[in-house]
Amino acid sequence: MKQTRRDFLWTAGAAGAVLAWRRAQDAAWPAQQVAAAGWEPGEESQLTSTCLVCPARCGIRGRMVDGRLVAITGNPLHPVSRGGLCPRGIGGVQTLYHPDRLTAPRLRA
Repeated sequence: MKQTRRDFLWTAGAAGAVLAWRRAQDAAWPAQQVAAAGWEPGEESQLTSTCLVCPARCGIRGRMVDGRLVAITGNPLHPVSRGGLCPRGIGGVQTLYHPDRLTAPRLRA
């Protein structure tokens, strides 16, 4: 049987997936490594609201870790947007935490 390019790519992909799966089985962090890294998992919560960036008022879900907003996604239960969200809404996290954002009204000089 002659091996085609498609068969070769499928075999190589399957072999790569099996190797990645096998290596992932050994990926466990002992408590000493977690303490040495200085990282601890935080308390995660979800916040459901409405996006106020544009006039569409899409439904959003905010993912918060330790009281800090880390991600915004569309709310699939919202009757109007049904989980859709524009790029402005997704970029709301950057709007909130960017160091160069406007934090107070500007005075005209």
